Amino acid sequence: MAKDQALTPKARIAQRIRSQSTHGQFVTVKELTEAPFTFTEEAALANLEAMAADEKYMDIQWISGQKAKYLYSNQTMTDNYARLHVHVKEQNLVAMVAEAVRHDSSVYPRVTSVKAFRYSPYNLEQELLDDVLKKIQESDEFQDIQVITASTGAKYLYSNQFLEPRRANALVELREVVDDE
Repeated sequence: MAKDQALTPKARIAQRIRSQSTHGQFVTVKELTEAPFTFTEEAALANLEAMAADEKYMDIQWISGQKAKYLYSNQTMTDNYARLHVHVKEQNLVAMVAEAVRHDSSVYPRVTSVKAFRYSPYNLEQELLDDVLKKIQESDEFQDIQVITASTGAKYLYSNQFLEPRRANALVELREVVDDE
């Protein structure tokens, strides 16, 4: 008998989720209904509910997106990264950028370089990024997301829910001018 077949169903699910999370990937509930698993969706959900009540599986988290339920282990994937990655998976890029900016403004507090969205984990092409920024500026839902331009011409974003404009400007200048000297 293979080693993973000797594991309980909950342990097999957790093993898969933890393994995928170390690679920055999710497991969906739908995947648990496909090979090598043989669960019905109801059985997969029942196992996940049982896991939520079991201390051995407290690292297993899930996020309900518009297209799927995404499972990950917060031992190797942060909750913030997971939320942003759901937006990427579901191509909800406007919400992803806004959430990243709000997170940076509220948690650190810091401004977010527009260039940051060109690199991992976002990897947005410049044309797509320009379109996303335009949609943010035109949307009532994202009124708090502000663009600020440094004296060097570099563009940054911040949320005025968490940062005052004067502080955001000072942070941009500090980052662009003072830190580069």
